[in-house]
Amino acid sequence: MSFNNLILRLVQRPAMYIGDEIKLESIMHYLNGCLGARKSLNALEPFEVVFMGCFTKYISEKYDIIITNENAKNNKLKYWCHVITANSKDEADALKLFYDLYNEFYEMYENGIFDDFYNKYLSGLPH
Repeated sequence: MSFNNLILRLVQRPAMYIGDEIKLESIMHYLNGCLGARKSLNALEPFEVVFMGCFTKYISEKYDIIITNENAKNNKLKYWCHVITANSKDEADALKLFYDLYNEFYEMYENGIFDDFYNKYLSGLPH
């Protein structure tokens, strides 16, 4: 299953993947687990590399938030899920906002915005 299909399924039926308590942070952990497993198998797709390397930065810049070590220590605004949740009415709104922002990010990827990042990643891999 592609990462894009996984996101769509997660948004449509989150309880199937993370249980009855729907929290964006739980979705982030689930996605990180999936991506970590694919990375350990050297099976990451180009978009997955870009998502792992750029999505938190994209979200923090979109909301003009600087993620600092102090924020991380206090467990506030540490990852993309925290920034989105902080800018949402509730968890249901956060899930919808995540999906909208994810689609925007994916469109940017499709338009080549992250090509430089991915090429730098490739150049750092052992040959």
